[in-house]
Amino acid sequence: PYTHRLAISPEYKATRPVLEPEERAQRAWLYKEIQRLGFNVGWCEGYEADDVIATLAAKYSVWCDDVRIVSVDKDAAQCLSEHVKQYIPPVGTNDWVVRDVVGVVEKWGVTPRLMPFYQGLVGDASDNIPGVKNIGPKRAAELVNEYETVDKLAQGMATKATEQGSKPSASLKALADGWDSLVMSVKLATLDTNVPIDADALLV
Repeated sequence: PYTHRLAISPEYKATRPVLEPEERAQRAWLYKEIQRLGFNVGWCEGYEADDVIATLAAKYSVWCDDVRIVSVDKDAAQCLSEHVKQYIPPVGTNDWVVRDVVGVVEKWGVTPRLMPFYQGLVGDASDNIPGVKNIGPKRAAELVNEYETVDKLAQGMATKATEQGSKPSASLKALADGWDSLVMSVKLATLDTNVPIDADALLV
């Protein structure tokens, strides 16, 4: 289905395999079963499930101090706060994991608020988000914590370019060469918290 991210990059999630008929049938059965059991299903045309989750988490955490996102997806990390935690189901031999703000910092070295910037630098192969070539996780975390926004990073790069002259550092060259990719990647990685969905109706 079309989302605004495809307008940003037609290659977004293009590497994902097409669903097999069996999986489509399983998903259709699952949706019906969820509704049969009395659970509401939230969705909005033109938006991804992650955007809906991010919107609901933001709305519910205003008045609820225990909002839980059940997902293995690291994109959920940017939704976490004092009142929002991520419950990661068992995978393989791993048990349940409950991730909070501290857990995000321990795993990636940045706070949830800065995760889109971090993901924009390192990229995400599963979603076909390119990131910046030659910028690894450690350097990305350093840059994100130092500058916090793409605009401040641009200002910092301009200052360093003047200082370094004709011999720019490897990081500065990588960022300069991959700047357009970084800007696009941050947009792709940032979840929308303003999806037009009736959050209250889902609780009925």
